[in-house]
Amino acid sequence: MKDVKSRGPASVFMNAAYYCGLDIHKESTYATIIDNDGQVVNQKRMKNEEIPDFLDPYPSTKVAMEASTYIAPTYRTLEEQGYNITVSHPKKTRYIAEARIKSDRVDSKILAELLRLDSLPVSQHTIKGFSPPKGTYKEKGLYCEAGYQA
Repeated sequence: MKDVKSRGPASVFMNAAYYCGLDIHKESTYATIIDNDGQVVNQKRMKNEEIPDFLDPYPSTKVAMEASTYIAPTYRTLEEQGYNITVSHPKKTRYIAEARIKSDRVDSKILAELLRLDSLPVSQHTIKGFSPPKGTYKEKGLYCEAGYQA
């Protein structure tokens, strides 16, 4: 899979903090990394397993992802590696839900930008050690009402 946009190696920006928006799907993810000024540093579509390697060159990265069925493995992996992760509430992330142009690239950039501006609506979630049986997310309203719990 190929880089869409890159401003160069991360070593040039060693003192900067980075913000990453992840639009996670079943088998792939679109990631956007922006710097403190909101400039896109890198955007890329990748397999979910490649996310930690993609984030590795960017120090002090804060990560945002929208609550969904597929975030738990990625959340656990990134949390174990020490990333600061924020899970957004999908229905309250209005910029994405009401966007005229819907694409993974746009969604991931919006997540990163809202995280940078500290304006991301946070989902209530517990991911460690809790895995309800399949089919209970939507039936019991856990996904939309109480946040993602897996």
